[in-house]
Amino acid sequence: MIILLLLLHYFQFSICWLSAAGSVVQLMCMHSCITCNLFTCCVQVYPTTIRALGLGICSGMARIGALVTPFVAQVSQARLLARVNVSIR
Repeated sequence: MIILLLLLHYFQFSICWLSAAGSVVQLMCMHSCITCNLFTCCVQVYPTTIRALGLGICSGMARIGALVTPFVAQVSQARLLARVNVSIR
């Protein structure tokens, strides 16, 4: 603990940044634990055909989302720039 405090003082890090980074790591660990537990429970509860169907549908939706996202971002950015352009004139 003393070494951490000395490093914080030496590099002049803010405690807020350290706290925010710790919170992000905690959330990532919690998400990983929940996901692992969910997959374990699903394996025990559902038959193989239903699991495969669900995984296939989710995978397909993820791929569609990955394809559509750049276009949605581009359209929303163009609309935002149009609003800014109109408000400046």
